[in-house]
Formats: sequence, structure tokens, C-alpha cells
Amino acid sequence: MLQRWSIAIVRCRQGVRWRALCCALGLLLLSAGQMHARDGVAQEQPPFAPPTPARFERLGLEDGLSQNAVLAMLQDRHGFLWFGTQDGLNRYDGYTFVVYKNDPDDSNSLSLNSVLALHEDDDGTLWIGTWGGGLNHFDPQSNLWLRYRHDDADATSLCGDTVTALLDDGAGTLWVGTNEGGLCAFDRESRTFTPYRHHSADSSSI
Repeated sequence: MLQRWSIAIVRCRQGVRWRALCCALGLLLLSAGQMHARDGVAQEQPPFAPPTPARFERLGLEDGLSQNAVLAMLQDRHGFLWFGTQDGLNRYDGYTFVVYKNDPDDSNSLSLNSVLALHEDDDGTLWIGTWGGGLNHFDPQSNLWLRYRHDDADATSLCGDTVTALLDDGAGTLWVGTNEGGLCAFDRESRTFTPYRHHSADSSSI
């Protein structure tokens, strides 16, 4: 029986809601209309279309998903769906999965396989937060990966290697939430991080 623990829910560009469940039987997708991105393009629906009955489709290991615990979801500008799991990053086009995993012998790969957070940048590149592997910047077009890790000797480095949340404020700053490392603001031009942490003696701190 499917568990009732919802990890994430996102609203797709075509008005579809995808719901990820962390469950043994796979990924449960909930939609209110067209399910898939076809040929990499999101299917548009009339803005005031009458509601249609919800239908469910399960995707799991047998369909090509790398792991059944889905921790993050994103639909990019091309209509592709990205799923962060405990064992790799998955891209789904409505037909098949492409899986990205860490290669210990290749620095041009995902830094760690447990993916917790996803964000698409204005240029179509992806930011990927991992559990213990820091922050990744990935260009799907060129297949180039750039890693950002915490360094105790560098005050401008990523504030923690477990990245749990990502948000672009629209003013050029990427905000990165971490586990135990606090919140940090990433400046894209200088490629440096500014940390914001709790200080018990400072009531204005987080």
C-alpha cells in the first residue's frame, strides 16, 4: 500500500500538479490534465478549461527511475521533469528517464547521488543541492558540471555541504539553505557565498 508521506509537490507550467511520494512502490504522479512533456515541450491547456477528473500514474524502478525515494522535483522550460532521488538525478521526457550519477573518477559529474533541492536558472542551467556533496551547477546542453563545497579555510565558500533549499530572489542572488551550515547568498558574478547564521547574542540573526 502506498505511504501517505508527500515529499514535494510542484505546479507544472501547463497547469499540471505532480506529487512525489517517498514510498516503496515508486513515484506517484497526480495530475489534473495532460501528464507528460512530449518531445521536450510542455502541452498547453486553455487557461479556464473545466476541471477534469484526476488520474494517477505510477513510475518506479521498472520504468527507469533510479530510486524510489523522490526528494525534489522540477519542470524546466523545455517541459522536461527532473527528479532528485537518494540515488541520482533523473530527467523524464514523458517516455524515458535519463539518469545522472556521481562518478568517483570524474569530477565532471554529480558530486553526490542524494539530491535534495533543484532550481532552474534564467539561462536554463540547473542548480542541484545534495546531501553531503555540496551544490552543483549543471548545464544540460554542454553536460558540464561545476561543484561548490564548504571549506573551513575559506569564509566565502558554501556555508554547508548538505543543501536543502534553493531560491532565486530575482535580483541576481541565489539563496542556499543548508543543514547546520545556515543560510548563504551566492553572488553569481564573484562566485562567492555570504553566510547568515544564528548567533545567540544577536537577536537580529536568523
